[in-house]
Amino acid sequence: MAAAGSVTFTSLAFLLLLSPLFVSAQVDTSAGDDLVGAIINHCCLKKFYYALQISRIELRLRDSANRGPITVFAPTDDSITKLDPELWTCVTTGQGPLDILSQITLYHFVTDGNFTAAEVATKRHLTSASGMPLGVKVVNGNVMLEDYAPITEPNALRTSNATVHLIGELLVPETIVSTIENLCFAGPASAPAPSK
Repeated sequence: MAAAGSVTFTSLAFLLLLSPLFVSAQVDTSAGDDLVGAIINHCCLKKFYYALQISRIELRLRDSANRGPITVFAPTDDSITKLDPELWTCVTTGQGPLDILSQITLYHFVTDGNFTAAEVATKRHLTSASGMPLGVKVVNGNVMLEDYAPITEPNALRTSNATVHLIGELLVPETIVSTIENLCFAGPASAPAPSK
């Protein structure tokens, strides 16, 4: 009986020693939940959130926010509505490959800092979550991304480690414009995406 008691005590002591490892393995998901919740609840970001969902980038956005500071440049519903309807249908309904929409949505956030609009204005470029550079300029006091997308509502949403700026155009990486034209319009379209 003493041997069984000492084995149980030894097993318990071993588990207690390991318990900090199990506790530290749990990830705090509140930062990602707060960020995505703020985007969902904003009146003018329904189409952006839809794009995050169907491109399967919502989870990556959550994970990125859980791991560290993040800045999001979110196109408003009005800016997405300005697009050629054929383009939006193509990239959101499966006519075009999902990776096109994924590249577009990844181009809308950076994971190397939680930057206010004033901090963004001091940059010449940022690196998007897709790895592509995102050009930054200040024109007549307005922060512009890629020479065509103005920040229309700076610092619109703030969470514990994220800032969301509303922008007036959908950002489309220059490297995929011709792919979009070929897939969605069978050649160059009249206005497939904002251009520089």
